[in-house]
Amino acid sequence: MIQSNLFSKGRPLAEYLKKQRENKKFIKTVETSGTFMLITFFMFFAIRPTALTISALIGEIKSKEKMVTEMRKKIGDLVLAQDAFSQVQERYQVINSALPDKPDYRQSMVQIISAGNEAGVLIDDINYDLNNTASDEGGPSSLASFSVPISRKTSFSSALALIDKIINNRRLINLKSVRINSARDEKSSAESPSSDSQINVGFVNQIYFWRSENEKK
Repeated sequence: MIQSNLFSKGRPLAEYLKKQRENKKFIKTVETSGTFMLITFFMFFAIRPTALTISALIGEIKSKEKMVTEMRKKIGDLVLAQDAFSQVQERYQVINSALPDKPDYRQSMVQIISAGNEAGVLIDDINYDLNNTASDEGGPSSLASFSVPISRKTSFSSALALIDKIINNRRLINLKSVRINSARDEKSSAESPSSDSQINVGFVNQIYFWRSENEKK
């Protein structure tokens, strides 16, 4: 009897303790679920934008590093080009005086008159055949020329000296044609002019220059 009473009195206590354990378990479950929900919320609304921002910054940094590398390479190439140009600048002036990058009619006039003065032939006027300005046949498309016809009465030796001066001029000049006649009798081709006799000498100078891309268009 006594045992039955003790069991009946202890049963509500056992049920209460069981219920308390279930309540604690439920509270822990709720706490755990809430924690996971908070972590998920934090990761989605806080960590994700931060991660995206960091990823974008890393991509931008890599892009700028690549750009800096390319710029350094270009700057290095530019420095090398400047050094190379400084080394050949003097030679370039010599080359440009021989084959200028434009017609430079004034330069050709000065050179022809100077050649005439050195040879003892007065050249007081020069005519340019600008209609004959064209690319040289069989040569590069950028190589062009114009004609300067010269006709003078002088001695045979002076004529030879003038031709020699023009041929050996620094600028690229080609004697396209040469005509020599006796001044005393132009109709007589059998007479050989002496060094002191007056002759009529005529020749056409083909003067070259390097035509730029804009001029070709």
